Amino acid sequence: MSDAVHVVYDRIMCEQVRSQCVTKQQLDVFIRSLNEEQKNELLTILFVGDGCYGIPWVHKSLSKKKKLPDKNICQKPEKSEIIFYLTNEKNFDEFTAQGFADQFWNFYEQKNWMVGKNKMTNWKSAVALWLRTFKPKINESYSAFTRGSR
Repeated sequence: MSDAVHVVYDRIMCEQVRSQCVTKQQLDVFIRSLNEEQKNELLTILFVGDGCYGIPWVHKSLSKKKKLPDKNICQKPEKSEIIFYLTNEKNFDEFTAQGFADQFWNFYEQKNWMVGKNKMTNWKSAVALWLRTFKPKINESYSAFTRGSR
């Protein structure tokens, strides 16, 4: 494979990984600098399917990757699940569990259930971390609330 063809091959590979489909228009842009012999060399390597061009091994790799579910990503919980978890597993009263669940759920909903740059893998672990961080503040607020109501 000549250097010019190799450069175009790499560009096609990157586009295919990014969007899983290299259109005829994109291919025309990629190969405009190649001569006819180089174009023919490249076209013998590529496959055509559903109006897309691509590199067979990249297509095969992307197909395998799609089929494997990511076991580490959890489904986002409903607020009622968080409240249930807090009242039954962490012995919160209903009032405190409701407030905590609202804060927790709204915070992570805003962040699309991301922890840093990664999708949340276990919401119960995230709740436990929040408890270590915020439980003293919750207890102080609850104490102040009950003292004020007497």
